[in-house]
Amino acid sequence: MRLSNFHFDYILDHREELKRSLLLRGIDIDLKLFFDLIEERKNLNLILNQIKERINRKQEEIEIICQTQGRQAITESIKQERKEIEIQLREKEEYFDNVYRKLEEIFLTLPNLLSPDVTKEDQILLRVEKERLNFTPLDHKTLGLNLGIVEVARTVRFSGSRNISYVGKGALVVNLLMQLMRENALKAGFEEVFLPSLVNREALIRSGHLPKFEEEIFKLEKDDLFLIPTSEVSLLNLFSTSTFQSSELPKKLFALTSCYRKEAGAYGKKYFGFTRLHQFRKLELFIFCKADESESCLDLLVKTGCNLLSQLGLQFQANLKSGIDTSFASRKTIDLEVYFDSARKYMEVSSCSDVGIFQTGRSEIFCTDESKRGTEEQKKRVLAHSLNGTGVAVDRLFGAILETHQNKEGRVILPKVLADRLGFKEI
Repeated sequence: MRLSNFHFDYILDHREELKRSLLLRGIDIDLKLFFDLIEERKNLNLILNQIKERINRKQEEIEIICQTQGRQAITESIKQERKEIEIQLREKEEYFDNVYRKLEEIFLTLPNLLSPDVTKEDQILLRVEKERLNFTPLDHKTLGLNLGIVEVARTVRFSGSRNISYVGKGALVVNLLMQLMRENALKAGFEEVFLPSLVNREALIRSGHLPKFEEEIFKLEKDDLFLIPTSEVSLLNLFSTSTFQSSELPKKLFALTSCYRKEAGAYGKKYFGFTRLHQFRKLELFIFCKADESESCLDLLVKTGCNLLSQLGLQFQANLKSGIDTSFASRKTIDLEVYFDSARKYMEVSSCSDVGIFQTGRSEIFCTDESKRGTEEQKKRVLAHSLNGTGVAVDRLFGAILETHQNKEGRVILPKVLADRLGFKEI
């Protein structure tokens, strides 16, 4: 992507919101240097334009001499003067490019501006309770191994750690869960998209995953291609440099794909059972909309996820995340968290985010503004807004079902929505 005046002007117009967001996120960035560089770039732009005007005037002078007196009348002095101006232009352009690179480096580390209702504390918006188990529960990994529905040790031999295989009834349950997710998304009005698992660097910069999360993403070094950490990246980039008609929005899409993450560092330390695998299956919901539709679209993402969790008889909550836990590209994130009995805590299975213009601004995705009268060409283009949500993470959901619906004999009594379609009630 190439940064433009829009990107810098937007930041300058929202200085206080940016400062508040960085404070809530716990991020320390030298904003004075950034703002100074923006001012320097602006001044350099003026100087470059002035130098180019001087070159144009000198060229016009040379052309007049050629037309009136002939090329032989062009003196060495005139040639030298033009050469010196051109050297000056090259030097300034080189300096300008250096300032731009520094600006770009800082700009790409700036997270999205947080919504005003995001604070330094999590806020529980909804909680659906169910009766707790009256015995000491087994964790989902132990249950899966005991019941012979997952293979871990054999999988590690050929695929490394943090990878699992589902076998027998485990594979049947996982496949049905994916089908239920598809049906749930279709019922909510989303359109399915089949996408590749490989994307280029530019795609990940547009989505906000690079450069910040480069160490978390699997890369094909030779080709500079990356395995998707989420199909959000592909769904966004499918429409880069596009303009939607206002009547086309909101545009609701979903993709069910495998996703890949290294889960290193702090994220890896949160590893529990099947919750942080290198390869995992996930249905991603994605919406392009107008600015005034963002709130209702975020509600739709949350309700779509809640509907599936309710069908599966799970205990869960909707948690508006604090500033420090709001994802880098998000204005506001609401996590759907399922209760894991063995850990005695809620864990995220879905993350629904209002991204605003953060990604569409980087991707040049616009919509027409119907409030402007006239022909389509005369209607003002404004940046579309984007939102995304997990609908949901399959492997975590599988683990939550095992834990929630286990009995004291170590069997799993399947929820009715699964049992009716699988033809068996327990594992």
